[in-house]
Order: sequence, then structure tokens, then C-alpha cells
Amino acid sequence: MAHLLYGPPIQRGRAQVIEDLPTLANVPVEVRLPEEVRDVYLVPGKRRLKPTRRGDAVRVVVPSFNCHVGVVFEY
Repeated sequence: MAHLLYGPPIQRGRAQVIEDLPTLANVPVEVRLPEEVRDVYLVPGKRRLKPTRRGDAVRVVVPSFNCHVGVVFEY
């Protein structure tokens, strides 16, 4: 599983705070797995993604997410 997190901090005095959580789109994720991948999906929601393989690298594109999403690679 790959966890994607994004929450840009803003400096407020001596503290950094996260006020806005923008939506990111078309985020590429590539992992090296020698095993054959059977399924790739997002959690939560179990939205399936279409993987492509080049050598031992498996690549997917996450359509969009806000703050956090997990990408599960089942093999």
C-alpha cells in the first residue's frame, strides 16, 4: 500500500497550521514490484485503477484526492 498525503502548512507566528486541503488531480504513482499485480484500488472507496507495467515497475494515476488516500497493490 502506498499512502498519499497532502496538506500544505501555513506559517502563523511560531506555529505551522493546515487550513486548506486542496484537491490534487492526476497524481502518478509508481512502485517496483517483481510480483504480478492482480488488482489496484483506492481506499477508502475501493475505486479500481488501471495499472501499467514496465519491467518490474507498476504505474497508476490517481484521478483525484483530498488530504489522504491509500493505493492498494494486490499481488
